[in-house]
Amino acid sequence: MHTIAIIATAAVCLAACASSPAGAGGTVLFEGAIPTVSGPPLVPPSIGITQDPPGGGGPAYFWSDAKTPLETGTVEIKFSRSRFVSIRGLDYLAFELMVDNIALLNDVTGFFPRLYFGTGDRDFVQFRNTPEIRDILAAGQEAGQWFTVRVPVTEVTIHAFEQNYSASKNSLCAVMFRFICITKDEIPGTWYVRNIRFEN
Repeated sequence: MHTIAIIATAAVCLAACASSPAGAGGTVLFEGAIPTVSGPPLVPPSIGITQDPPGGGGPAYFWSDAKTPLETGTVEIKFSRSRFVSIRGLDYLAFELMVDNIALLNDVTGFFPRLYFGTGDRDFVQFRNTPEIRDILAAGQEAGQWFTVRVPVTEVTIHAFEQNYSASKNSLCAVMFRFICITKDEIPGTWYVRNIRFEN
C-alpha cells in the first residue's frame, strides 16, 4: 500500500456503532457510518459497503456515478452515524482511498471535508482545500492501489461556518468527503474508502 502521509494503519470496522475510544497515539475511528450521496447526482449512483474490495484489505465503502452538477462538478459522499462521537484534540482526518480508474483522481482539483454535528443544512464546518490529492497524483499513484490521505481539520484551516467548529468537534455525527472536480461529466469507475479516523 502506498502511503502519502506518515501514519500508522489502524484496523477497520464498518459494522460497529459504538464510539471508539482514543488510542494511545490519539486516534478515534469513525465506525458504523452509513454512506449516502449528497447533492443532486447526474445519474443514479451506486453506493454501499463491500467486504472484498479490489486490492484486498477487508471491508470498504464504495461509490460510483455520484457526480453532481454543483460548481464545476462535485462528488459529495456523506458518512453518517446514529451516535455522536467527540474528536476534541484530534486535528487530522485520515482515511485510505483507492480508485479503479485513475481518471477519477485526475478529475479532482480540491478536497473540502465537512464535519457535521446535526442534520440541518448549516450544521457543519467545512475545511479548506489541501493539496494531498494532487500530491498523490504527482507521486505516480496507480489505479487499484490503497493509499492514505491525511488532512488537517483545525481552526486555521476552516473554509466556512467557523462558528460551528466547537460543536462539530464535541458532537460529531457525520463526515462529508467533498471533492471539487474539473468537469461535470461523469467518469466511469469506482471509488473505495476505508479506515476513516481522526488523529492528533
